[in-house]
Amino acid sequence: MIATRSELIGFIKAAFGNVSRQGGVSWTETEVLDMYGSDAERATARKKDTDQRWTELIDGDGFRECGIGGFCFLDPIGFRYYLPAAICISLTKRLDVAFTPNSLDFHFQTDSNVRPRNMELFDEAQLRAIAEYLWFQFAESEWGRQSDGSYIYLEDIDPELVTLSFQTSLQEVPAFWRQFLTPV
Repeated sequence: MIATRSELIGFIKAAFGNVSRQGGVSWTETEVLDMYGSDAERATARKKDTDQRWTELIDGDGFRECGIGGFCFLDPIGFRYYLPAAICISLTKRLDVAFTPNSLDFHFQTDSNVRPRNMELFDEAQLRAIAEYLWFQFAESEWGRQSDGSYIYLEDIDPELVTLSFQTSLQEVPAFWRQFLTPV
């Protein structure tokens, strides 16, 4: 498993490196979708998103979570494009943006072995990058470390005692996400 933020960001960048938004819903377009805008309004909004690669969004100031639009209004193409940027932003803990592990949690929820909504285009490396991110967030939490500072592993935790920050029980995590984690 990945141990540092910089390693994890590098892993995410490699896994999602060539992902494009071509043919998908853009971030500004989600606001129009949320407000039941017309196709013409959607096209106008789409033109405002001039980024060519999702990595441009990590350090920019135009990509942030707001009360209108957002991930729930993206199609699978847009979802795969914007999610790694939001994850990287949450890992940098920048205070000027609203992407936090808690704001992303909903999108990682799944029942059993069912792939989460809008992730049908994700390949195995991309799913592994997300699983590593979820594990990293857990390991960074108060539940994820032992008194000596070492990581606690899923199999060592009684799922009756703790719920992960991404609002799913540890029993559900192994069912889908844990299959993508590489044991240490």
